[in-house]
Order: sequence, then structure tokens, then C-alpha cells
Amino acid sequence: MNGKGVFVFSRAMFVKSPRSMATVVVMAVLLSGLFHDEPALAADGCPTPSFAAPIVYNAGDDSYSMAVGDLNGDGKLDLAVANSSSTDISVLLGNGDGTFQPATSYGAGVGPWSVVVGDFNGDGKPDMAAANWGGFTGSVSVLLGNGDGTFQTAANYGTGMFPVFVAVGDFNGDAKLDLAVANRGGISVLLGNGDGTFQRAVNYALFSRPQSIAVGDFNSDGKLDLLVADNAEPGGVAVLLGRGDGSFQLAGGYATGPYPQSIAVRDLNGDGKLDVAVAAGSGAISVLLGKGDGSFEPAFNYNANASSQSVAVGDFNGDGKLDLVLPNNTRASVSVLLGNGDGTFGAATNFGAGLHPYSVAVGDFDGDGKPDLAVTSATIDLPGGAGVSVLVNTCASAGIHLSIVRSRTTVTLSWPLPYSNFGLEATASFNPTIWQTVVEPQMTNNGRCEVIVPLDQQQSYFRLRKP
Repeated sequence: MNGKGVFVFSRAMFVKSPRSMATVVVMAVLLSGLFHDEPALAADGCPTPSFAAPIVYNAGDDSYSMAVGDLNGDGKLDLAVANSSSTDISVLLGNGDGTFQPATSYGAGVGPWSVVVGDFNGDGKPDMAAANWGGFTGSVSVLLGNGDGTFQTAANYGTGMFPVFVAVGDFNGDAKLDLAVANRGGISVLLGNGDGTFQRAVNYALFSRPQSIAVGDFNSDGKLDLLVADNAEPGGVAVLLGRGDGSFQLAGGYATGPYPQSIAVRDLNGDGKLDVAVAAGSGAISVLLGKGDGSFEPAFNYNANASSQSVAVGDFNGDGKLDLVLPNNTRASVSVLLGNGDGTFGAATNFGAGLHPYSVAVGDFDGDGKPDLAVTSATIDLPGGAGVSVLVNTCASAGIHLSIVRSRTTVTLSWPLPYSNFGLEATASFNPTIWQTVVEPQMTNNGRCEVIVPLDQQQSYFRLRKP
């Protein structure tokens, strides 16, 4: 703790007692008029991320992929897991406290390898789509949701041979979700009709062994583009720029670590342009910073020390900088690489996960505003089949949530929008402590929740609390 702080206890963040630096700042804000403003409290986060011991849930056999979404509309995140050997999709409904209910399985095509969630028929209820690599003809299965966490019988659509990945986006600008599928030798694009059905696949035979697809507007023209990881030697990623009508044009390729498997897309250096992290089966993680025009800087490679089939992004230590997480398939662990905020990353820190971790997904499963992890296991060695390991984030950050700025007449307290469900409370004393909700209205300003209180009041202590 550096004295500038916000502590976490239960589910509350609060400015601490009168002798701490934080309270001195607050008292100065409330009681003096010598300066026009005070700096906001620093966003320090916790020095290293931390996670609770993994809780393992049974799914199907050989769980290679997973998607996160609120599948039953209760405001709590759920999991959809693609189980290749048992040819089904398992749904694990979240309880909102980091735990999940037992899996319910729904049939798909032969060998579902990848799964995504989206509203394909425009009814406001999440649906699922799965890429099925097995059988003599490739297919993608679409399962329409009932809105209560259950799903209808799968409808199958043809793709190229041996599809291993499916991505979703509106590729032709008609406000209807479409699908992009990675197959042996190319990719398939299936335009959505908006009623849960899809048009015949259009195939692009541009690659040898495409392994995954990422969707984003890489050239800033308002049209969705594709980034494809090609697993064939020497290995790399290719950019397909979208024309806005559902078609794409190849715009170049970039070398990565050998055998690229998975792609994550976010703004990793804070310049407003999409960047790329690529997990490779060789044990490398490649970071390519985007230029905003559809091109990328050469890859910078980091050693993840183990074979990785997946990569995801989140701020795991609460310092406001994006980090990377990837599963170590041979080491029963996941690795977290902390971001420096400029597109570079530190050395990997490992955390235990289930057997043979294959895919990782990020979500706030316990509603505390911190990103947790869910990891699938590509094995049938667990009782009842493969498993999903859930690792709840236990990072207790100092100073990230509550910021304070003062003028001559008011005090502005603000916190990031991801914590918009937290409420601001105040108390005049810790003996006794009677926390009361601040009566001033909560507003939004520059990506933050904001409350402005008058300066002409008694000494007060503030905290953020999740109801």
C-alpha cells in the first residue's frame, strides 16, 4: 500500500482513516480553498495479479473452445463450451458469485471445435454457432436461444472442409450478424438473413491451414475486416480488408511465432488503433501493433514457456493497462503477461488450471468489476469428461477506482464506467460508522461515473460499494 489509497474489503472500495494520505487529500479538498484542484488518486493496481484456486466443472469430452455471454438474461455471465469428442455444446449458467450450475448439453454437428454467441435472429436472445471439424463435409451449427438459457435443435450449414474456428460480425452492414469460418485451405463467409438462417457459404481459398479468425476495423474505414492465423510453415497472420458488402480482399501478411493458433484484438498501447496478440503452438506470443490503416508493425515475440492454443486480454491487476493471458497446454497452468501500457509486456507469471488447458476466456463472473478466467481442458481424463476451470480474480487494488478533483466550491468524485453499478457512500465518522448514499446525482463524463458534491460540508469519508 503506498498511502494513496482505496482498499478493497468485501465488495467495497473506501477512502481510509484520517491518518492516511488519501484522507488527508479528501480533508484538504473538503475543508480548504487554497488551490483550484487536486490531482486524482493514482491508479496503482496490485503489484502482481492473483487468482483463487481453480474450481473445476465437468463439461463434455475434449473441450476445445468456449464463449462467454448472458445466455438466460439474468445479468450474470454464463459459459458455452464446445466439446469435440462428445459432439455437443455444454451450457453452464452462472450464479453471479463466480460459481456455475451443472452443465446442460445440446447436440451440434460432428466434432464441434469452436463456439461463438450472438443474436442471429434479432429477437434479443443470445444464440450459439459452432464450427464442426468432423465428418466428410464441414459444417457450422446454429442453435437459436430461448432466452432462458436453453436452446433449440441445431441447424447445420455447409462450409469448407474441417472447420476449426468460427467468428461473428456484421460484414455487409445490414445490421444482421454474419459468420466467418476457418477451414482447411481457406475461410468461409456465411451472410446472415437476420432470422437465424444463413446464406450459402462464400469460400476464400487463400490459406493452407487457417487456425483462427479475429474481427475488427483495422483500417478505420467503418467496415469490419478479418485477421487470419495461418498455421502452415513458416506461420503468420494475414489481413483481409472488408469491402462493406460481405466480401474481402487480401491486404498482406505478417510473420509471427511458429504455428500460430489464436488471435486476440485490442488497443494494447492506448493509441486508439487496434493491435494484435497471437498465441503460437511453439510457445511464443507475438504482439503486432496496428497503424490504423490496415497494416501492422513487425511482430515482437515473448516467450510463454509452453505450447499455447489460445490468448485473451484483460486488465488483471487493475492498473488500467491491458494484460495477456494464455493457457499452457502441457503444464496445467495459465500464464499472465502484465502490460506496460505501451504495447510491451513483462515476463509470464503462471497460475494453476485444469489438466491440459486449451482455451481461455475472460469475464467478470462474480460481479466485483474484476476480470476472472475460465479455462477449458482438452482431455477426457477427468471424471465425467473434460472440464472448465474457473479462476476468480482476487486482486485487491489500491487507488484505481475512486478519483478526487476539487475546485473552490465543489468536489468531484469519479470512477471508471466498468464500475457503474457501484454506488458512492459517505460517512462523517468511523466511530460509529454510518455509511449513507450520497444524495447528489450520478452522471457520466469522459468515460467515468461522476458525482459532484458541494465543498461547504463537514469532514467526510467516501467509499464505493457494490450493492
